[in-house]
Amino acid sequence: MIDSRSFDARRGKREKVQAKGLNTIIYGKEDIDLASVEQLIDPSQTRAIAQTLQYLATNYVNDQRTLSELLDLYEKDTENHLDALSTYPGKHPGDFAKPRRLEVAAAINRLRSLKVKR
Repeated sequence: MIDSRSFDARRGKREKVQAKGLNTIIYGKEDIDLASVEQLIDPSQTRAIAQTLQYLATNYVNDQRTLSELLDLYEKDTENHLDALSTYPGKHPGDFAKPRRLEVAAAINRLRSLKVKR
């Protein structure tokens, strides 16, 4: 089970989730380094991963779900389109390319604040 406190994207009073180029996501107070994730080939994938992390944290991360369950929910919600990830409900999220669940899992795995419960 994933500890919900480990998905805290707050930096001060505001949440900060932002992709920086192809290899970095700023998530709250930490940087997620994706340089060794060779399957990422476009910054639009990194932007979608950053938004996916925020989406999962807001909608699904609790102390009862596993990483696999979170990824299943992500795939189900974005099966036909990425509108679920949009910060503006019902509108296309912009310049996103849908990452595979493995890339999302790689980003979560590199989240240093991640805590897993047994």
